Amino acid sequence: EYKEVVSKEFKINAKPRITDEAMYGTDRDIYGQLTRLLGREFSIKLAAQVLYGNGTGKAARGILSSNRVDITDLTGESWKPTLAADPANARDADFFPVKATGVSGALGADAEATVDFVIDVANELPTEYLGRAKWYMNRKTKGLFEKVRNTDGDPIFRMNYRNGTLELNGFPVVIDDTLPDVVAESTFAIFGDLGSAFAISKGDIDKMLIDPYTVDGCTVIKTDKEYFEIVQASDAILVLAATANA
Repeated sequence: EYKEVVSKEFKINAKPRITDEAMYGTDRDIYGQLTRLLGREFSIKLAAQVLYGNGTGKAARGILSSNRVDITDLTGESWKPTLAADPANARDADFFPVKATGVSGALGADAEATVDFVIDVANELPTEYLGRAKWYMNRKTKGLFEKVRNTDGDPIFRMNYRNGTLELNGFPVVIDDTLPDVVAESTFAIFGDLGSAFAISKGDIDKMLIDPYTVDGCTVIKTDKEYFEIVQASDAILVLAATANA
């Protein structure tokens, strides 16, 4: 059956100050440096909102937040199927499915279990999304996969570079160090077609105001940006969790 999902507005803003001495009394382009730093800071804040926003006020409902992932043992929304004979038993369309490692705080009980986990993740993603599927993880998690070894001590997962792209088990790996580490109950990685699963778009508000009057002796750079987020095809990704819950 069809289900309704609703977009949500979220905002990011900043109000850094530059003293008059720094603004006018130096040969260095302090204002130019600040605007460059603001761009970097906004990209970090946007990533944090997209992943972890708690949905309150002007915050996003982050992909890994409790608004989108529920791994409560036995009853969590993220354990439910996308489709069910009785629609009441299907997963809420605003929640993403989760694949558990089966061990709290680890990729698997041993090397064999970790290999099975990687294979099962790819096989559980619907076929229509595999062509655009990628792994999303931080560098520490990549290192954990690289350290999985067979009985001869040889690495099982050899990260391949094809056309300059890092790959794991034939799928590209995107390194995002804002993703969690593998610790107990963490949702440490994502696999799938993220562009089909989640969308963000810019709103009408995108302004920067240079205010030299409100604060004596300072110029305040007031910056505001508006975005909207929405779940699209929730089954286009699997969130990977280091948990024994199911």
